[in-house]
Amino acid sequence: MRKSDGRPALERYILSVAQDCSDLYVELAERDAAAVEGELNSQGTLSAAALRSYATRTGDLGEIANYLVYNYPYGKDLFKPNEDGDLLGQLVVEAGASGLRRWSDEAIYAIANKHYWQYNPPATRLVDAEYRRRMRMMRQTQSEAQRWAQRAADDRAAQARRANAPYVGSICRGSSSRPTPGSGVVVCTTHKGIGGGRVCKED
Repeated sequence: MRKSDGRPALERYILSVAQDCSDLYVELAERDAAAVEGELNSQGTLSAAALRSYATRTGDLGEIANYLVYNYPYGKDLFKPNEDGDLLGQLVVEAGASGLRRWSDEAIYAIANKHYWQYNPPATRLVDAEYRRRMRMMRQTQSEAQRWAQRAADDRAAQARRANAPYVGSICRGSSSRPTPGSGVVVCTTHKGIGGGRVCKED
């Protein structure tokens, strides 16, 4: 081919064959993954192999955690086969502290308060630290909300007091104590003497 069509044509042919091989590999891998990811364990949920295949294919470790805590909201019976629970502990370590921050609250709270693996101290420490971090943030958010609500209530109370307070002016010959111009307060002034009287107008 190089003699008859030249080197560029040969290189194009090699690349096309390589692409065909790559496409075939992906197709076979997806077919195998589909077969594995449908496997169930003795408890009727997806097997550890199926979950691991999904994790490898998608990289979405948090979704596996969601699946397990949804199916086992009260944790796993550690006296029964527990390959999927042990896998969850491995995924926690693989995710690390930064990865766990992307996991759902439901998953973190359930894993922190229930038992899902037999013995995995690094996973236990990571989940406990993330759980405590979220609880601190929740308390801080609640505290800030309460402070904001109190400030708003104080402002409303102050405005109500100002609205209900009567305006007191000094009644004297042709003078009065006046509020800030444009305040909308009605001012009444009493004039004594010849032609005097009481005059009221909105300021």
